[in-house]
Amino acid sequence: MIEPTNKNLEIRESISKGIYINRLAECAVSTQEDVLKYMWQGDESRIIAETKLNEQSSRSHTVFRINITSRQADGNLPNG
Repeated sequence: MIEPTNKNLEIRESISKGIYINRLAECAVSTQEDVLKYMWQGDESRIIAETKLNEQSSRSHTVFRINITSRQADGNLPNG
């Protein structure tokens, strides 16, 4: 999730995290509704402005990274 005041985010790379965007938070979700809620929040945060060729041109990009972890019904990780 991004704070609306963060304007210039930086793409970083590290051995432990891999490629990531600095100053973003990871949010755990457990339902489809949770996922859609965060996707809508990201979409609402986008900046749109008119250009000569497009009245609704997006002035920003949206990136969603989803990590899926499977758990058994008892809450334990498989083989764990």
